[in-house]
Parts: sequence; C-alpha cells; structure tokens
Amino acid sequence: MKIGIKYCGGCNPRYDRVKEVEKLKKEFSGHSFTGISSGEDYDVVLVVCGCSAACARRDTLSAQKEIMIICCKEDFVRAG
Repeated sequence: MKIGIKYCGGCNPRYDRVKEVEKLKKEFSGHSFTGISSGEDYDVVLVVCGCSAACARRDTLSAQKEIMIICCKEDFVRAG
C-alpha cells in the first residue's frame, strides 16, 4: 500500500509528530510511506497535524481509500 504523508506547518505542535510517524512506519514496514508529491496517486493519505486546529491544507489531496486527519498521539491508534 502506498501511503502519502503531509505534515502541517508545525507552528503549535503538542506532540512529536515525526516520532509517531516513524513508529507507524516500523509497525507497517511492508507499506510504502512517502511525502506528498503533486500528481502522485496514494492509497491512503495521512495529514499529520500538531494540534487540534488541524489547519493543514488538504483541498488538493486525493487518495484511493482514505484521507486521515491526525491531530494527536491517540489518532495514530486509529491509523494503525
């Protein structure tokens, strides 16, 4: 599965977003994780926000299965 990752700007992070994504990558090492690139197709897109404002722009994102908004460490459980 090809998983695209988009981070917010990180202006108000309340947890270590990169650390949580790294944990997810290790847990699901059989999947391909990559940063979002224009014109690419993804099965799932994770929009990783540092706080509940979830201000990361996502109007241009598309995914075959799902676009998941992640705003806290607990949301990573849902992503797994």
